[in-house]
Amino acid sequence: MLAKILILILPMFWYSCGMFVDKPQGDSSSSRVLEFSSSSAKIEDNGRVEWDYNDTLKLQDTVGYKVKSAEGVQRYYLGKLRTGDRIRLSLRTENLDSTAEFRIKTELGKVQMPFEALGEDYMDYHSTLGSQWSENNFGILDSGYIFLELKGQRKADLDSATLDSLPDFSAVVYIDSAYFAFTGGEDSLELEHNSTLFGFFRLDRTEDLTTIGFKGDLGTNLTLSYQGHFMEYGRLIDAKNKTIDSAEHRFSHQLLPTTETDWQVKLKPVIPSYATGNYAHFSLHLSVTELLAGEYFENPDTLKIIGDTLRVERAGSEFSGWDVRHDHYVYLGDFAKNDTLLLYYGTEGINGATRSLRLLNAKAKEVQKLSRILGSIWTNFAPDTINIPEKGKYYLHYNSLGKESTHWTDGEFKLRFYALAQQYNSTNKWSVKPKTLELTVGDTLFLDSLKVSFEPEKVSGNKTALLAREYRDIMVDSLDVFAESHNFALTGDQISSPWLVAKEPGIAEIMVQSVADPLANDVCVVTVIP
Repeated sequence: MLAKILILILPMFWYSCGMFVDKPQGDSSSSRVLEFSSSSAKIEDNGRVEWDYNDTLKLQDTVGYKVKSAEGVQRYYLGKLRTGDRIRLSLRTENLDSTAEFRIKTELGKVQMPFEALGEDYMDYHSTLGSQWSENNFGILDSGYIFLELKGQRKADLDSATLDSLPDFSAVVYIDSAYFAFTGGEDSLELEHNSTLFGFFRLDRTEDLTTIGFKGDLGTNLTLSYQGHFMEYGRLIDAKNKTIDSAEHRFSHQLLPTTETDWQVKLKPVIPSYATGNYAHFSLHLSVTELLAGEYFENPDTLKIIGDTLRVERAGSEFSGWDVRHDHYVYLGDFAKNDTLLLYYGTEGINGATRSLRLLNAKAKEVQKLSRILGSIWTNFAPDTINIPEKGKYYLHYNSLGKESTHWTDGEFKLRFYALAQQYNSTNKWSVKPKTLELTVGDTLFLDSLKVSFEPEKVSGNKTALLAREYRDIMVDSLDVFAESHNFALTGDQISSPWLVAKEPGIAEIMVQSVADPLANDVCVVTVIP
């Protein structure tokens, strides 16, 4: 007799202690109790609960459904899902009234919470907007066999024609397997290269902080992008626990590993109330690319010859991260103490960034701040002057940091860099041939026909031609024609085109100057006859 009594008492004890009761959410009306009955569900030997399902919801197809009865609870099987899966559910109700509630549950009765709150009060269900489509996401926290539960009733004033012609509700269901890597219970996670990690904190859980780590190698470019919803912060820290970047909703930060190869992102949620939703959620995207020559100090571009222009073009994309940050390193050469350099530097492709230009020594230490960062017509501007403080190798470092106003100006997402260095007294000999020329009015002189001999050969033989203003009545180039026809004042002596035209009889001097060494020049005397 005592054995029979114990058999009767134990199931009642388990039930009253909450073995089959979910953790209460808010007030008592929101608690969810698993109701077993001979008419609704039965526990199978394989651990499943056999519910009386109306149908199996078809994935990715829009399907209209009829409920079995005008009111009550209807169940539609979805499948076996795992923690971290995401359900995207779109619904509309044609014949059901506005009180219809749609829940995602496991067969053991655990409700999977909707992301979006659709009312002022706490809700563990999704409600529709009537005949308009409405969507909600559900993060699967409890692995198991999942179904959609409908509690509701048909509208009271439906006529038979409407009832027959329309489904009671329509649904489209998408399931994204392993969508959320963090669901609140993971101790630590590693963010893989070129991947996106999604995670959520649920309001009814105790977890309120997590840390996600990632690594980088020398010669790589890491761009970390963070977005958060109902997050107190996403915080990027280095191995010494120093904060590098932090924001409530979003940030994007680029990292160039040197000796530092390990970072972490600390994530802390702040969910104001049940009325705002059941989740705080976030995403982290880590883009990793190998740095090209010139993108880091250990592998710079090289200005091989004084007086030659270095031209570099980088082909990227909108995901390259260069609008967040990009760098350009140029090895200038090995110089003696008190050498004087004139440096021209230009860049194109991105505007609106915070830019800097520096001279570095062989230890990557800043020697001098430079200021002249030019655009595409860069050689028409004055250069930076560099006085070498001590013998050694020197480098140029250009840096661009994005901000709100930063934007691409190149539709093909290409960056272009230009660099030219001149050095006083780098040329020992500079002589032009011929020394004299005779032209007739109307003749054209191509400047490439003026040849130069120079020493040493380690510098460039590039030249530029100058024509003083006093001679411009005799010889004319394209700039003269443009300026005279528009009544503009001419400035400077540099000839703007590769040719000159003899305009009037007279004598003119064309100065041919070394690009490598502005102090080196020679003169060709041109006589123009009628």
